[in-house]
Amino acid sequence: MNSEPRYAGAPAPAGVISGSTTGSITTGGFSYDQPTLEGLVKDWVALADDYDRSFRRAQDITVVEGPGLDFASESVAGAAVSYGRAYLAYLEHNRDYCFNEAQRCQDALSDYLGVERRNVTGIEQVGQSEDDDSEQGI
Repeated sequence: MNSEPRYAGAPAPAGVISGSTTGSITTGGFSYDQPTLEGLVKDWVALADDYDRSFRRAQDITVVEGPGLDFASESVAGAAVSYGRAYLAYLEHNRDYCFNEAQRCQDALSDYLGVERRNVTGIEQVGQSEDDDSEQGI
């Protein structure tokens, strides 16, 4: 008699299973055409510009002062400043990430076209004035 425990709904023990499996690993690939790469560069730069605009407009969030002189006001203001710094770090990180992705696409496009690589930040002007109200940012 089999000494293995049986559970309700479990299949009955079977005999020895033997055999082999064969297969192959294939690698996929993809390619982009010139218009797709150009579109990706513009989209990544536009997203990076939105993050940059938000980053510049959010600078005041790190200079919050409590409304009173009590401990609670000081504590709340300190927390707001801390969260503001974290938010600015988030915006800065994402802006840099988007510019890096745009640069990768631009490099791929330059290689595809067989031309000298150029810096993607030259495509759109970075660091526009504070009163740039053309878009809201992130």
